[in-house]
Amino acid sequence: MEKNTRLTFIEGERIELLPINPENVKIHARWENDPKARLYTRNVFPVSPEDLKKRLEQDQERPKRDIFFEIYHKELDKIVGFVEFHNINYINNAAYLSVLIGEKELWGNYLGTEAAKLMIKYGFEELNLVKITASALRPNKGACRIIESIGMKLELVLKNQVYFDGVYIDELKFCIFREEWEQMNK
Repeated sequence: MEKNTRLTFIEGERIELLPINPENVKIHARWENDPKARLYTRNVFPVSPEDLKKRLEQDQERPKRDIFFEIYHKELDKIVGFVEFHNINYINNAAYLSVLIGEKELWGNYLGTEAAKLMIKYGFEELNLVKITASALRPNKGACRIIESIGMKLELVLKNQVYFDGVYIDELKFCIFREEWEQMNK
């Protein structure tokens, strides 16, 4: 994908965050339906490209409560995942962060960390957020590592919150405040 044809919104070192391209819904559906990728996101219902297209169209019809970006890998010249803010609350200046690296061969390469850092900077500097939250299931060590590496602190443990693989497990809630982020990035 040539540089002048990409709609780069945020540029990072190895990745760029691009607005969601409706032509890529088949790729997104593949990621969301992948058994390993959806294991910890608890997507229990199949997602079709048409479902995703409808979701994108509905998002355009109402105030922006969710902001989605595709994660484009510069060296590989392809999208490899997505990152988003959900449930943006413009009164309380808060949002929920979510990241998915859909290409499993790239897991563990810190692309999710880079995408999350770019989103946090965007959230605090451009959206004027005060608090950003994220969650992970206790067994999801990769997500917990990403969340903690970007400076989020454990805020809440919801004991036995999710039925997972025959047992109930804890859901962990993390957050970072703008003041903490500013101190870390002086």
